[in-house]
Amino acid sequence: MYDIITVGAGPAGSYFSGLASKNGFKVLQLDFKSEIGIPNHCSGLVNERIIKYSGDDLVLEKPEGATIFTPQGSIELKNRNMVVIDRIGLDKKLSNEAIESGTILSLNSRFIEFKRENNAIAVYYQRKGKIEKASTKILVGADGPASNVKRNLGISGPLLLPSIQFDIKKRDSNVKIWLNRKKIKDFFAWEVPQGQSSEIGISGRYSLDFPYDLLSNYPKIEIFRKRGGLIPIGKSTLGVPGIYLIGDAAVANKATTGGGLLGAFKSAEYLMSSLNKTDTLTSYRKLWESGFGRDIRNAYFLRKIIDKTEILYNLWYNTFKFSNKVINKVGDVDYPEIAAMAILDISIIYAPILLKYFISDLVQIHNYSKR
Repeated sequence: MYDIITVGAGPAGSYFSGLASKNGFKVLQLDFKSEIGIPNHCSGLVNERIIKYSGDDLVLEKPEGATIFTPQGSIELKNRNMVVIDRIGLDKKLSNEAIESGTILSLNSRFIEFKRENNAIAVYYQRKGKIEKASTKILVGADGPASNVKRNLGISGPLLLPSIQFDIKKRDSNVKIWLNRKKIKDFFAWEVPQGQSSEIGISGRYSLDFPYDLLSNYPKIEIFRKRGGLIPIGKSTLGVPGIYLIGDAAVANKATTGGGLLGAFKSAEYLMSSLNKTDTLTSYRKLWESGFGRDIRNAYFLRKIIDKTEILYNLWYNTFKFSNKVINKVGDVDYPEIAAMAILDISIIYAPILLKYFISDLVQIHNYSKR
């Protein structure tokens, strides 16, 4: 009998398993992969606060700034707080730390289902072609956006945006973002420097051919890896008594940027802090909703506003130009809603000037819809 079985060995699962093992819990961790961190689904672009969890040794790049490309023109932003970390290295490091703390890791182990049996949870998983069973007091789903643990709970999943990423032999020092709802229907594309290489990627339905357009600008560039993943967009769900969700399985990522690392760490910490409470789920929910979960909720609300208004490119482009200095000062990839509120304040000040751009956008949308 285990105290905890964790499904998933990404950042959320391994970090939580390590914390639990350090606190005396007997932990079994399952992951379907044969090697930790492979394949990688994340660019690793984060605020430098993540170094608290990753360590300085995993920093690949410190971008000088970001260029945002829109149909109306480009915007240059400067932010010295961005870093790019080795995401494969982070997964491996957190997993090793969990194992060193006492976690038992079982790779090539695909979670199938759970059943409640005699005041315990029976977990069934497939390993090397055979069905195996383990019993636990607590089950933790850290198995990503398309969580099988969540599915077994009967909880409906969030919107899942597919992504595709290309690792290319291209040295750069600047992040690039493309916003264009005519080509990228419901998210954005990016280029992120990663030391001696860069990642070009996109997330969004019906738009996965856009990176090929970007790659056509570099006909002689070597593509040495292709990969993909899913980004969950929706409201956070934390589980039920005895069976809890963390990380992307809980939709602990920002709907504005897709970033989920800080949410993975925070959800793991909140759940760990709640395990010794009489009502673990209530404690976990309170910590989440009064802490980082509030920012996740705000980001989801902001995402819905963006979805309805991003096509107003004249308005957004000129608002960003007026807000450039403020964005450079308060911009944060982990907390984009802070910059959003600053932009709103600027918009109110410059409302009379911005009105003409809003009208121009409406005329363009009207003309486009008549084609």
